Amino acid sequence: MLIFTVSYKIPVFYYFRLIFVLPAFYLITALGIVGLKPTWRNAAIGLVVAINLCASFYYLGNSKFHREDWRGLVNYVEEHSTKDFKVLFVADSQMEAYNYYSEMKNFSGPDAVSNSFDTIWLMKYVQPIFDPNDTLRKKVEDLGYVKAEEFDFNGVVVWRYKR
Repeated sequence: MLIFTVSYKIPVFYYFRLIFVLPAFYLITALGIVGLKPTWRNAAIGLVVAINLCASFYYLGNSKFHREDWRGLVNYVEEHSTKDFKVLFVADSQMEAYNYYSEMKNFSGPDAVSNSFDTIWLMKYVQPIFDPNDTLRKKVEDLGYVKAEEFDFNGVVVWRYKR
């Protein structure tokens, strides 16, 4: 009930925030089914299993419920970049996922902003938290770079800047 009340101000009904209550829900449902008459018990079990299977297939098959696509982002950036590019992050602490998948290791934090690159990939991932004034974007644009494209890899947003 508390989560329902809080959800009017904060979006707490995301699937990953409430998935921990699923085992308790199953136990309560099983206790309710045990109390039914034997004729209704089989129908209730079949209904619960059918709903569970449909919901599981929908959850697992829908890409919007998948995690951020860091692998896809790194592959796209490294395949669609010239030799002279840089991937910039708004904070030094946000580069670990990119580092894990990257072979080129051509990324850095906000201190590496310079006009010596043909292409800059500006990571907007968690930018509202670590750079609420959007100063890194302003620095990149002040150096003469122009935003060419914007990509979203399931929650990981990156902007491509060119000279």
